[in-house]
Amino acid sequence: MKTLFHRSIFVLLLIGTQLFFGCEKNPKVVPPVVLQPTVELTITPTGTLKYGDNCTISWTSTNANGGVFLNNQSVGTSGGITKKIFRDTTFILRGVNGSLTATNQKDVKVGDWTTSDEGLLTHNYWLLKRIEYYEDSNFTDSLILVQTPERLTDKYYFYLNGKYEVFHATGVLFGGGTWSLSGKTLIIISSSYEILVLSQKSFSIRTFLEILPNGKSKFQVSTYWRS
Repeated sequence: MKTLFHRSIFVLLLIGTQLFFGCEKNPKVVPPVVLQPTVELTITPTGTLKYGDNCTISWTSTNANGGVFLNNQSVGTSGGITKKIFRDTTFILRGVNGSLTATNQKDVKVGDWTTSDEGLLTHNYWLLKRIEYYEDSNFTDSLILVQTPERLTDKYYFYLNGKYEVFHATGVLFGGGTWSLSGKTLIIISSSYEILVLSQKSFSIRTFLEILPNGKSKFQVSTYWRS
């Protein structure tokens, strides 16, 4: 009986040893857990934007270890940018983690060029109609009216990139610089002009020139038209 018992113990130990070392040689591989990514996209302001308005695009994500892409451009896992928008635009945010993806899409609607001062100013070239000089800001006393016939065919272009150019009727460039808008003030290079009229067909600006000997202020008003 003792011999049989001892033999049984030996066999069990042998089997256990084989099982133990067998597990050592062929460990079970546990595949890594790939989490589903998530992305959140926010556009402000909401609603239809005016032509050339700024909008802010903000985003967040989780588990996007393979990258985050805004309209196919790589971006950080969270962040925000501000862009001027001139046409209807779709923004698509995509997060990647291995073979898993998550997307979020927002559509931005934009009015046409007539909905903003920037659109009205840059839509096409302007022709100089007249230059007027006044003794006060109320225009009660007109000093002189200059029709400037030799300049009535000059073409003034304001571009969306903040540049402007002036061409003679012959097509020769003879002026230019930079421009920007701040409310109803037009800044050309370093000079400020008050916008009096800005429509699809007419554009007038006023600027201060000097103090006259009689104590009154002298202003210049330039009026342009679009054919």
